[in-house]
Amino acid sequence: MSMTATDSWAQLRALRADPPGHAGGKGDRRKAFSASLEQAERLWDASLTVGAPASPMLKFYSLLQAGHALSAARSPKGNGWRAPEGHGLGFQVDRALLDADPLHAVRVFQNGHGRIQVVAAALGSPVLTERVSLATVIAATPTAFLAFGDELDPTVRPLVINFGDANWMEGELAQALIGPVPDTLLTTRHVPAGPNNLAYTITELADHTQARAWLASYPALAALGPPAELSHVNPINWDRRPNKSYDLRVLWPKNMLADWEAERAVPDWSLADRWSTNQRGLVLPAIAGNTTAIHPLIGWWLTLYGLSMLCRYFPEAWVTALNLDTSCWAVPLETLLTREAARIPELLVDAVQPPSTPSGPVE
Repeated sequence: MSMTATDSWAQLRALRADPPGHAGGKGDRRKAFSASLEQAERLWDASLTVGAPASPMLKFYSLLQAGHALSAARSPKGNGWRAPEGHGLGFQVDRALLDADPLHAVRVFQNGHGRIQVVAAALGSPVLTERVSLATVIAATPTAFLAFGDELDPTVRPLVINFGDANWMEGELAQALIGPVPDTLLTTRHVPAGPNNLAYTITELADHTQARAWLASYPALAALGPPAELSHVNPINWDRRPNKSYDLRVLWPKNMLADWEAERAVPDWSLADRWSTNQRGLVLPAIAGNTTAIHPLIGWWLTLYGLSMLCRYFPEAWVTALNLDTSCWAVPLETLLTREAARIPELLVDAVQPPSTPSGPVE
């Protein structure tokens, strides 16, 4: 079961007495770690009191300050952990599209060197190589995409992968179930009645070449090389979409899949409340010209940056998008900023602690 935001902030407060990584000494890094987390939590608490019309600004600056604590703990020796002034990002709006489709109207891009670049380097994550719509960023970010289902871009949403067990072997091949498969890659075929069967319909891949290209856009899957076989699709019942979803049975050489399982799967923290097995995980797409996936925390950083700039500089468009009586975006945006954003503190708990213990504090 995933932690609540309250639980996560309690864990972050507990770290201040014994900071992790390079913030564990007595110098500037420790002071910055403690002060930044104090500010981050206060800003987060304030964001819960103002509602969606203003909360993106407070949530973004909460994450910005938490990022300063993260870089104090995880950035290498030297002064590079002190981010230069500026966000390191730019913001562009297509005004003609803004009222009808605000998330596709907003595009974000890398602009110079700021705090996001420092935090991303500490996490081993890219930022952005090309300009990208806010819709694509959200669609690719756990768990932000869950607020919209497949309304944004189903071809880049995180995929659930189920490795199965030792029984899922066929000679030298091992299978994984991967989904949900975008509807655009599926087709329905009618099978007429015959001497031994009633008439029925079957859902299957429309084009195997397109399906292989789709899988290859996920770097962790591309690292395995071309699948030996794309088998049948299966109905799945864990997805939040109201319509039926399907996953795809994919076969790879079993020695490659066994190595990959241990090293490349993203922990399935976003769906842990619905599954009880550790054989499942997520794989993330490469977006915006990147060759590797963006870390989920960086995905949320880009999301909150874009939303905060939208509500700050285009308040009339933002408030219009939140109007429950007129906007189809209202409920998904509220869900994004409440239920799904509540996962951010949990991500921070993992991110501020280095994956391995460094040799000692760095002042």
